[in-house]
Amino acid sequence: ACVRGHMKLLPHRRLASPRRLLILLCLALSIVLAYYLLSAPAADKAAFVYKETAADKEPTKMLTTVLARPQPVAAVPQSAVKVTDIDCLIEDTEQVACIRRGADVYVPFDYLKRRYELSGGLSEDGRQLHWYASYARLHRPSLPYSPYGAFLHFADYTVERRERVLRVSGRRGVPISRQWDPRGHEYVIQVAQYGLSHFSKASIETETRRRENSNGNNNNNDSDEDSDEFAATRSFGEAATDWTVPDGAQLTELTGNATARVSPPPPPAAQQQRHSTASLLRFNVPADLSRGARLKLARDSPTSSGRTVLRLVDFLSVSAASVTVQMTTNRRGTVRLHYGVGYAEDYRAPGDRSDIYFAIGSPGDGWRTVTRNLRVDLEKAFEDDDDDSEEVAAVGSVDIGAADEDESVAGVEDRQRRNRKSRGRGRGRGRSRRGTRRRPGRGRRRQRNNEGDGGGGNRNRSVAIRRVQWISLRGVGYLGRVEFATAAAARPDFYRAAGDWLVANQNASTGAWPIWARRAIGSRRDRRRLVLQPGWCSAMGQGQAISLLVRLHRHWPDRSDYLAAAVRGLAPFHRYAASDSTAGVAARLFNQFTWYEEYPVPGGLFVLNGFVYSLFGLYDLRQLLTDLTAKQNGSSSSSSQQLIDGASLHSHLANVSRLYSTGMESLKSVIGLFDHGDGTYYDLRHVTNPTEEPRRARWDYHGVHVTQLMALTTLEPDPRLLAALDRWEKYLNGYRVSHN
Repeated sequence: ACVRGHMKLLPHRRLASPRRLLILLCLALSIVLAYYLLSAPAADKAAFVYKETAADKEPTKMLTTVLARPQPVAAVPQSAVKVTDIDCLIEDTEQVACIRRGADVYVPFDYLKRRYELSGGLSEDGRQLHWYASYARLHRPSLPYSPYGAFLHFADYTVERRERVLRVSGRRGVPISRQWDPRGHEYVIQVAQYGLSHFSKASIETETRRRENSNGNNNNNDSDEDSDEFAATRSFGEAATDWTVPDGAQLTELTGNATARVSPPPPPAAQQQRHSTASLLRFNVPADLSRGARLKLARDSPTSSGRTVLRLVDFLSVSAASVTVQMTTNRRGTVRLHYGVGYAEDYRAPGDRSDIYFAIGSPGDGWRTVTRNLRVDLEKAFEDDDDDSEEVAAVGSVDIGAADEDESVAGVEDRQRRNRKSRGRGRGRGRSRRGTRRRPGRGRRRQRNNEGDGGGGNRNRSVAIRRVQWISLRGVGYLGRVEFATAAAARPDFYRAAGDWLVANQNASTGAWPIWARRAIGSRRDRRRLVLQPGWCSAMGQGQAISLLVRLHRHWPDRSDYLAAAVRGLAPFHRYAASDSTAGVAARLFNQFTWYEEYPVPGGLFVLNGFVYSLFGLYDLRQLLTDLTAKQNGSSSSSSQQLIDGASLHSHLANVSRLYSTGMESLKSVIGLFDHGDGTYYDLRHVTNPTEEPRRARWDYHGVHVTQLMALTTLEPDPRLLAALDRWEKYLNGYRVSHN
């Protein structure tokens, strides 16, 4: 009509104003409609759809349905859905910015994570949202639990790199913990876990090699891995000619019978023909010289192929002997690590970014092999002042040493000091509470406690050794050789150090491994909170120490001191935690069930994970004593009767069996008290003291509970434990029990 009206117009006539506007409007609408039909998406071109009726589903009414089909209904294009910003009022107390899209309302995922303790985030390409009900990582056992193999999932831990570990002691070779005391202390749980983690790694590595060899995959005889360049251990400096000796110093090579004249004599290993020579080096380098006797290494660094562990084999200090290792790093430039006998302590001078000192013993310690992980020493030395190191995601294991909801006063001050440092570096926004960057995505569920490895993230993971330039000797002493080894090759040194510490630091009269840090239980604002004074004993520490000692005695049967220490460690399980003067860990729940307390306070806390770890220790020792007793019974010699602290193996076996059975029956009876319908409780303080709030287990601790039950049910397939395991595992995926 618009076109016809236009063509009827004569060229010389002027259109009336209303008709001209009408024609232009019609043309504009025609253009818009044509553009929309040509450019609209295919989904929007479906102008009509049919709505299905109940009659469509009934075959007997099919003809009627076709004849009486309803009129088509126009579909609303997606582009026409209106999106607006609205405010969400949560519980009438909190306002959150949301988005409304049609009839749907979208709440920010960050708010949901915070309110409902969810985990996850956007994928790297931003096209997917990963949503997890929990951030715990399960460790499913591939084999039934064995008291002589890997301990649970501890092969995934690297204890020495935890944030709560100040350093690895130069004197003892075990972690120094700052948990509850920022000054550091030797904490039996950290030490036992350090040994168990390395022993578990070694067990799995050995089993892997055995399987590969049995499958015919052992081609090492024809591979380059037999070469010295790729060997797990490389030796240096066995000959005196390898060293550059300054004027005024002496370095003498002792061979053959000359080693027998050394006082005290070297250990037998130093006199064996293990390599090309069985020599010893005697060095005498006065302290006033500008440089020591130096072993210069080739440009192909011995730390290549992962050999970052330094071993000083057959080392003896006669007078203030020390060893210095100079290396270049990727972040610190040139750094020197000094390992010396007679240093007061491990330290680094304030402001000195190049020299770190570790005390590796005292005069008169005798012959020893010094083993140091150079990379770990570097990381720990610069952990507190690394201003520019890149943080990594907390995707390791859980620090199961203890809960961190309570701290000592000194620990609070230290944590606040470190938090102020982090805020000063701009680490406050977008980070988790432990200062680690959260990386979303599948397989990267956030862990509150990191191991790389449990206990908080390590800010110096990017420290790498580029090249070891030289090693120098000072003072007076003896040295067999210098070795650089992989961590796998040095693992026996690590777990032996932990075992030796347990033997040396056990209270012989009480059998306890005392913890020399003040532990406060309860809210920091609660004046009635309970305090464990230094010297207290933990069932978890006793159990994990026993588990390590059992494995070490099985590995080295001639080390009877390991077995004796494990047996003496049973004594605290018989004593009740009635006062601070007794080293006891036993408690009574409802005056009926015996419990072994991780934190033995009056009235009891009844912590679940610590109790279960103590049961594993009792089970391990029971199995070892069972095997030793059977072997002893099969011996025809009447003199084979083995006594430990004046008692036979049979009596010790009966003792540990009673402790284990009593504790296991308690667990089976009260396991349901730890279940709150969509998770677990960390302890039962709210049961024994009704004025206390329940303490829900964080997801990482809930994951520990599930992992423990997975292993425990292979030993005790009790229906009560199996039912709890089934529910608790489903809680990790958002399952909640039904209401009434």
